[in-house]
Amino acid sequence: MTMVRNGHGAGLESWLASLLARVAESGWPHLDLLIDQANLPPRWQKKLPKTLTLRQTLLQDTVHAEAADEAVLLCRYQQMDERIRTKLLACLGELEGATRVMVLFSHWPFDDLAAHLRHFLLAEWQDGTQKGVLRYYNPALFGPVLTALAPVEVERLLSAAAEWHWIDRDGQCGMRLGTHGDWVSHEVLARPLQLDDAAISRLSAWHQAELYVQDNLLTPRQCGCLTKEAMMQKLFTLQMAADEKRLWSQPERAVFISQNL
Repeated sequence: MTMVRNGHGAGLESWLASLLARVAESGWPHLDLLIDQANLPPRWQKKLPKTLTLRQTLLQDTVHAEAADEAVLLCRYQQMDERIRTKLLACLGELEGATRVMVLFSHWPFDDLAAHLRHFLLAEWQDGTQKGVLRYYNPALFGPVLTALAPVEVERLLSAAAEWHWIDRDGQCGMRLGTHGDWVSHEVLARPLQLDDAAISRLSAWHQAELYVQDNLLTPRQCGCLTKEAMMQKLFTLQMAADEKRLWSQPERAVFISQNL
């Protein structure tokens, strides 16, 4: 898996402005935005330009519909006048933290793109007895999800766009090339995404790493790392090692992690 980072920090507004400028210069017809709505103020969407008529809350009308307003919003920005562009940038610039937005360069019709992206949200495991939402749309989790999924599922997910863009935990611009192939068949999309035990273990380890950072208010320097991304990778590796040692209780697990940081 190849992730490209340009090594330069970027604020959300300036990053989006550069992508929008690229759209205008290249003649690309539009940008698609995936916005993580978790903990955003109620009715925040009303601040979006009304001309962004192509938008879908992707968990609407699914088994997880009760969480729709806290999950992901897909909207399409098409070339418009400068006022609309400015309003969009101002609205998204108000979101706390840049790691809420992913930008896709995709030629797919909007409804086909929405159906495709929705499929990868609705995950099942343990023979369908467990169900959940795969939060690949959160930039901080995009890389971990790609490393957890089976290669065929990674290729299918990435086929939705020619390029996937985000800002990582350290404010660095990230980009992943997609295959931008043909639409995945309806028969495939109609079946729930199945996660095997290995995928669940990796995703659980990332979740445990996130909780460890939050609970201990860790900084990269405390972990002997230069960046937040490196810190998270180190903690993920330690969480996986704790699993291999079968350290299931939180106290003994926490001791193992702290001793090996």
